Amino acid sequence: MILSNESILGIDIGTTNISVVVIDIEENTVIKTCTVANDSKLLTDSDLSECDAKVITDKARQIIDCFIEDCPNIKSIGITGQMHGVVYVDENGQLVSPLYTWQDGRSNRLFAQNKTYREEIYARTGYAVSPGYAFSTLFYNQINNLEPKRAKTFCTIMDYIAMNLTGNITPLIHPTNAASFGLYNLQKNCFESKAVEQLELSHLTMPRIAKEGEIVGFYHNIPVSVAIGDNQASFYGSVKDEKTSALVNFGTGSQISVVLDSVKKVDEDLEIRPYLFGKYLLCGSALCGGKAYAVLEKFFFKYAEAVMENPKSQYEVMNELALKYYSKERTLKVSTQFSGTREEPALRGTITQIDCENLTPENLILGTLQGMVEELKKYFDCMKLDRIRGLVASGNAVQKNKVLRMLLADTFHLNVDLTSNNEEAAIGAALYASVCNNVIEATQAKKIITYREDHKNELG
Repeated sequence: MILSNESILGIDIGTTNISVVVIDIEENTVIKTCTVANDSKLLTDSDLSECDAKVITDKARQIIDCFIEDCPNIKSIGITGQMHGVVYVDENGQLVSPLYTWQDGRSNRLFAQNKTYREEIYARTGYAVSPGYAFSTLFYNQINNLEPKRAKTFCTIMDYIAMNLTGNITPLIHPTNAASFGLYNLQKNCFESKAVEQLELSHLTMPRIAKEGEIVGFYHNIPVSVAIGDNQASFYGSVKDEKTSALVNFGTGSQISVVLDSVKKVDEDLEIRPYLFGKYLLCGSALCGGKAYAVLEKFFFKYAEAVMENPKSQYEVMNELALKYYSKERTLKVSTQFSGTREEPALRGTITQIDCENLTPENLILGTLQGMVEELKKYFDCMKLDRIRGLVASGNAVQKNKVLRMLLADTFHLNVDLTSNNEEAAIGAALYASVCNNVIEATQAKKIITYREDHKNELG
């Protein structure tokens, strides 16, 4: 079916999935979505995390082509995706490496006796660059002679996709992605050249940082905006009232974010990131958000596999048990820091206060969900922002789990809104691109965001 109304397209290159949305800007509604598995992993054992960047790029291009064929009146293309990770590009704008993702932990390896690569970066530059951030990966590769011989520059996977679509040979990156690499000066909006030199990386050409609203080029005569980070895209595509709302997002990791008008001193566990249109996001990020629930499902699945043939996914059973036994009292305490934290990568989760009665499947499920929420609540308390009156919840984990939504309301003591469409990052990318390209006004972009009425009814 060919859709003839004027529309905008957004694509999200996620860790697990690639998602695309088309929004009818005459009707202010999402009219077409598609989500496919990002099955491009190459190395995920131990502390390695690499993906086939060409597979990701080809798949993204194929989906976009299909949508353009079905919706010939697309007026802009917006792109977002997983931040922090990096690909190398040669002088002709071609890939010369896999995607090293944000989950890569090689900078936690020993650089010298009693010092990791991460600690060596801090010693040389004074910057704390977390594992999985581009500059920690680039430094590790440089020291260990793993840098591709033809490498000229680097960028995120979504920046490369924008290059590939438009035929450019040099990356153009938004501050949201540039800052996610580390070694970035928020006030000056540039990379710290001295720190780059101290890491022996100055032979690489730093990617050019885009001005707000700049486009990368055109694809089938459709303007392609510079790619933005998925945290920022999710916020823009989820939050109607940016002054009084915080966004909680549960993906593979989890985050809580609020908008700031300017840079200020914050708690060391928090991070200030560039946002859009000159503003900033104050963020608290957990490495093991929705993944914690996936780890628990794997535990139950392995047991089911031992007692029956061809067991199905255990999520539905887990959710039913959590709802059946839900209460505000929690006797089993679960810390869900299964992947550590950015500040303490070696930290691990715990299960405590176990007695002879409470070690049950339902308590373990509820304790894990509570732990996921508590980790974000601690970040929120550090923010000390009295102006926040409500939460907007996004991500597949929270969309599919009523108890997780109930726990957010009970733990934060705030109203919780649930987005109507679970492709918030793709929606945010589409809206941002359309505003930058003067296809719609910023006020119309916020009108396109809607929340689920059935969720309001279920929480009373």
